[in-house]
Amino acid sequence: MKPTDVKEDIKWTNPNVYPDAGAKLPECTDCDKIFQTVADYKEHMAENHVTELPYKCDICFKRFRTAVLLRQHVRNHGEKIFKCTTCGSGFPFEVGLRRHERVHTKEKPFACTFCGMSFSQENHLNRHVVSHSGTKTLECITCGKTFAYKQSLVRHCRLLNHVS
Repeated sequence: MKPTDVKEDIKWTNPNVYPDAGAKLPECTDCDKIFQTVADYKEHMAENHVTELPYKCDICFKRFRTAVLLRQHVRNHGEKIFKCTTCGSGFPFEVGLRRHERVHTKEKPFACTFCGMSFSQENHLNRHVVSHSGTKTLECITCGKTFAYKQSLVRHCRLLNHVS
């Protein structure tokens, strides 16, 4: 799949506007992440699912598309220079510290445009938004029950000893 390919059945007039409640949300078929806009989906594909990964971390051997992404990653193995003043947890990047601080402040800056529910992390909002689409595209091959989330299907199969 090319980084710019998007599922054909997604109908959008403006890719940077949130879809109507009935619209199908773009979903990455490689990692099952769901996006609120086609622009976010395209960015995710370009950054995460390219076939050529020429840069390798010498510490954990994870591979990257660009030298910049490798350098950012290598910092994760180093000193955690950004410290939380509340609990002392350390982070290699300031953005990680800012995200963590929301645990203490209870700040939830990411709000659902459909129901107003708020989340502390954008990925939690993205996972929630699919609940408004009414789409359950994942089906248990044993009993036919359908699910909106991969984790729900996996849990179902595990609890009922189904083959997933």
